[in-house]
Amino acid sequence: MEDIAVLEGMQAGRMAPSYDGGKFSAVMDFPTHHFYKWVAQRLIQTG
Repeated sequence: MEDIAVLEGMQAGRMAPSYDGGKFSAVMDFPTHHFYKWVAQRLIQTG
């Protein structure tokens, strides 16, 4: 419930004419990519 206002605000911002979809940053995204790669490897090993 506490996230509803935050998500609604984000959605409103995405409707702004100046919003271009954001920027991908490999430097900032490395930990996320590493985590999902680790999860995928574990799923393959146990499957």
